[in-house]
Amino acid sequence: MSTKLKPINVLLIEDQKSVAAVAISGFIDNGFLFEHHMDGLTGLSAALSNRFDVIVLDLTLPNMDGLDILIELKRKKIDAAVIILTARHEIETRLAIFELGAADYLSKPFYKEELCARIKASHFRSSGKSVDTLEANGVSLNLLSREVTFNDRTFALSQREFLLLDFLMRSPDQIFNRQTIISHVWKYDFDPSTNIVEVCIQRLRKKLNVDDKGPQTPLPIESVRGVGYCFKSAR
Repeated sequence: MSTKLKPINVLLIEDQKSVAAVAISGFIDNGFLFEHHMDGLTGLSAALSNRFDVIVLDLTLPNMDGLDILIELKRKKIDAAVIILTARHEIETRLAIFELGAADYLSKPFYKEELCARIKASHFRSSGKSVDTLEANGVSLNLLSREVTFNDRTFALSQREFLLLDFLMRSPDQIFNRQTIISHVWKYDFDPSTNIVEVCIQRLRKKLNVDDKGPQTPLPIESVRGVGYCFKSAR
């Protein structure tokens, strides 16, 4: 089964207009359906309708705190994945939001590309859909066997090669900088001196672009000079 699914329906509960504008720009870029509330009480009322796939929730809100909203969502057994936006960095807060059932959290300030990638990943994990293959632009990635089929040949990938290709394919045409890729694929803080992303992409290109008949159709991972990388959905 491929990942051709209906648009993700997102509820954004965020009172800062500048922060909401960044998030909404990402939603539009990715074709998400969305609804935005700036008040905790009205946001909770919308969330309780249970019509959203993902809820993006700020912690500091007028009229009702984000943690209290999270408690109420858990009590009402709302099944939408919840991603917390927060400027709080203390470990106690992070532990509390996961204990209350949040799927993920993102520190402010954030990149809209990373927020949308986390929305897609959280929705994928919580949807319960039996998706075992990503398919786009001639590339087929088997999520069970960790093999990729391209140019009519199947290749086994290393763990990092698989995670990198998986991450980029889940958000086609979105440009991710090295910091975001390292955070998702290698799970550690950004080191500006490292070239691990470039090295891994070079390995993927070398492995998939050449066979015993010579060079083939190039892997559709595009380098955007000075910005980052993206997986192109079409040539």
